[in-house]
Amino acid sequence: MSQEAPEEREPKQVKRNLVALLIDVISYWVGAAFTDPMTVLMALIVSLGATPAIIGLSIALRFAAQYGVQVFVAYIVHGKPRQKPFLVWAVGLSRLPMVILPFVIYRSDTAGGKTVALWVMIGVLALVGLGEGLGGVPWTEIVARAFSSKTRGRFFSAAQTSAGVLNILIAWQIVTRMLALPYPLNYTMLVGLSALMFQISTLGLLLIDEPVAPANCLKVAERPSLKEYLAELPHLIRSDKTFARLVVIQLLVNSGWAALPYYMPYAKARFNLHDDWAGSYQLLQAISVALLMPVWAFLSEKKSPAAAVRGVAFVCMLTPIVALTIGSKSPWLFGLVYLLTGGSLVAGGIWVVMQHFLLTHTEQDERPKYVALLNLLNLPSAMFPLLGSILVHQIAPERYQFVMLGKVPVLLVIVATTAGLGFILSLRLHLDDDDTARAQTDRAEPHNPTPGYPSVGPSLMSEREQ
Repeated sequence: MSQEAPEEREPKQVKRNLVALLIDVISYWVGAAFTDPMTVLMALIVSLGATPAIIGLSIALRFAAQYGVQVFVAYIVHGKPRQKPFLVWAVGLSRLPMVILPFVIYRSDTAGGKTVALWVMIGVLALVGLGEGLGGVPWTEIVARAFSSKTRGRFFSAAQTSAGVLNILIAWQIVTRMLALPYPLNYTMLVGLSALMFQISTLGLLLIDEPVAPANCLKVAERPSLKEYLAELPHLIRSDKTFARLVVIQLLVNSGWAALPYYMPYAKARFNLHDDWAGSYQLLQAISVALLMPVWAFLSEKKSPAAAVRGVAFVCMLTPIVALTIGSKSPWLFGLVYLLTGGSLVAGGIWVVMQHFLLTHTEQDERPKYVALLNLLNLPSAMFPLLGSILVHQIAPERYQFVMLGKVPVLLVIVATTAGLGFILSLRLHLDDDDTARAQTDRAEPHNPTPGYPSVGPSLMSEREQ
């Protein structure tokens, strides 16, 4: 559970932290908008000569680095009166190597330069993912201590709205135009702007005036041993069938990541697209976030959190079907793929609805254990992009094609079938009466999970709020 500071916070401190954290979050998402991982970075990796296996490996490494450490970080930092030093060092050091990327990419106009740039970029992005995994838990704990529930809700709302609008504007007015410039100047400028914004985001972290830890903060010595911490996790799956069903649904629906990294290379090859199409697809992806995220919120509040899970599962099932049918007709129709993935897989729609369902399903004292385990069991999803690469062929430099069975892309059929099983399973996902009552009670209180230990059991971990 979060260790919130007392409601009587110093107004000047609250104002300073609100400004600092808005600088952090908005700069973070603006930086990410200049180098969207599923459009711009995929086009760049293809230009650097990556094979399908290397594309899958690059995504898998970042995914594993980000999610594989969070449970252990929650165990290490819990109960410490100061979270900021760990956060700043972990995030700051992991982002610092980004500043070398523009120089490496600018010199990638030769065969040898492309190879160096490719592997340097993969390594740097894995480091950034590791920093996100190391920093997610202490960052969220600082937010919980810094603001009251009301202010915290306003902070997340302001950050989400600002980042969403800026993402659309950047994709529309900047990314598309810069990608039309000659290579490698186009990607050098985009990666340079992204690196700059990530450093400004780190500056926002440095400006935080970390609140004093609450008096009721547990001592580190009171937490369970790491062995006890890990040993209790399997019991949760066996004892809670609803939770076990949610875990399976999460893995099945996340199978969409097996195809997601290859949509941009596939479209580029099939329709002979220029790099500036990556900006157009990024724009559609940003619009998707603005359109779909409110739908998931509406379903959660007006229907039930299970309805939002079904909605995301349905969209994830529909995406590969669109790609292999009407999406194959033209590049603009293929854009429907990004109009679906933005608010489902890419921007964390699936993560949001899964977390919301779980927080509604579990008692307050049980939430830390369950959320930690749900995120830990999502780690196998890191292998999906690598497995998907087996069913993608590189037929020529910068030209990729799905393995076909007749005229049908095998990978897309497998992903649609697997995600479809997740959707079917979600139809049997329901909250019991106690969960429904709890949802009505909690509806006015925003869920901002942060690390903590109950009297026994492991900690609650969370990635940075979307």
